[in-house]
Amino acid sequence: MLAALMSQIWGYVAGAAALVAVAGGLYLRGRSAGKATERAENDAKRFDNMQEARHVENEIRAAGPDTARERLRMRQSAARKQ
Repeated sequence: MLAALMSQIWGYVAGAAALVAVAGGLYLRGRSAGKATERAENDAKRFDNMQEARHVENEIRAAGPDTARERLRMRQSAARKQ
């Protein structure tokens, strides 16, 4: 009788261990997917920022020094107001 009871308990213990293992696997998989998604978003933002910086640099190079100086003054005064 004790052996039957122990085999039944070990069955429940094994089932619980399997559930914990599956839950842990799902947690790690979700965490990994979240990191990949965040990395992709950061890469996209970085790319957009680099394009914007390149666009501004090209505008400044194309403009004369007076225009560039005026734009800088406008940006600095806008930054102070914020």
